[in-house]
Amino acid sequence: MIVLIRNIDRSITEEHVRRMLDQYGKVRTFDLVIDKATGQSKGFGFADMPSIDQAEAMIKGLNGTRLGSEKLRVKRAASSSLLGTHEPRPKTAEKKSFFAKKAAKKTAKKAARKFTGKRAPRREG
Repeated sequence: MIVLIRNIDRSITEEHVRRMLDQYGKVRTFDLVIDKATGQSKGFGFADMPSIDQAEAMIKGLNGTRLGSEKLRVKRAASSSLLGTHEPRPKTAEKKSFFAKKAAKKTAKKAARKFTGKRAPRREG
């Protein structure tokens, strides 16, 4: 289950949050979201827990807890419901590959439309 952790004090490191999360069981991955322009934390992250029970315990235990100068807001991530209960989060490379293929198909359709002036017929399947 993927858990969204918001209101993380921007001065807190990813390692510090990870140690705090480890109290609730095995954390498959934890990603603190970083602003590319500044290199600073954006104040939220995602934890991937293999066990739903541990994830729910973490949500109950950490929601409203003060970390640094902020009170954490912890809940199940929306994308968590799209994955099966035991599936890991998709890797970034897999996501990029998926969206690159999707963009290539869209580009090919646009090129065909420009060339013929017609939309390509829909494929069934």
